[in-house]
Amino acid sequence: MSKTIMIADDSASMRSLVKECLEGLDVEIIEVTNGYKALKALTQHHFDLMILDINMPEMSGLEVLGFTKKHESYREIRIIIISTDHNEADVKKGLALGADRYLIKPFQMERMRSEVSEMMANDHPIPVVTDRLALLHTNWSQF
Repeated sequence: MSKTIMIADDSASMRSLVKECLEGLDVEIIEVTNGYKALKALTQHHFDLMILDINMPEMSGLEVLGFTKKHESYREIRIIIISTDHNEADVKKGLALGADRYLIKPFQMERMRSEVSEMMANDHPIPVVTDRLALLHTNWSQF
């Protein structure tokens, strides 16, 4: 059964590169261009993995990560952060918020593919979302 992956990055070339890394894997890929669209996509699809850029317009990847891990319906989704930010504070913050991996751009294509393959091979229960509208009425200032 195919797994579903979200790629959230405002750079079309980076989304294409990540998709290229995942060629040949049995995955469906949904692309979004900012954090707000990532949250909207959560209400429309069931994701097994999210690949989030930190620096996106409208809402950062860290804000999306924070929401996802705090919301009971989404906290089991695996998350890889990708970013050009490689200072220790950013890495620690991403991991503390619940990211499973933090990859620095530019990353090696084999590394991305390996990380995704490993995460998709380790099945874990993903809860069924019963109230997707709750996502749209969340107070975003808490993140």
